[in-house]
Amino acid sequence: MNEDEHLAPEVLRFIGLCIPTVPHLEAMLLMWETTPQLWNAAEIAARIYVTEDTADQILKDLERCGIAELDSVRSTSFRYSTASAWTGTLPLVAQAYRRHLSRVARYIHAQGSKSVREFSRAFRLRREQ
Repeated sequence: MNEDEHLAPEVLRFIGLCIPTVPHLEAMLLMWETTPQLWNAAEIAARIYVTEDTADQILKDLERCGIAELDSVRSTSFRYSTASAWTGTLPLVAQAYRRHLSRVARYIHAQGSKSVREFSRAFRLRREQ
């Protein structure tokens, strides 16, 4: 691995804790880059090419992680939460995604694969008992 391909530990930690899929990352970056714009599921879906139901789930996941906040007036719209504990990390995440898109995407997919393997292993152990 080249030194310039290294992903910062805080980027990896953020992805590991808050970003289960590439569409989650793309939605988060879109919201962060357009702060304080409000986004609803239909608008996110159109921009990141997912279904509206998927976009709705992504927005709720980002809210649970403290990245997005539900608007108090437009109760189906979200914006990037400027109070997010991740605000200092997001420029690094955005830079990593722009410069090393495939590496970041592989890392996200690997995280999902790891959790699927762990779930599968736990199911096998339970079934064998």
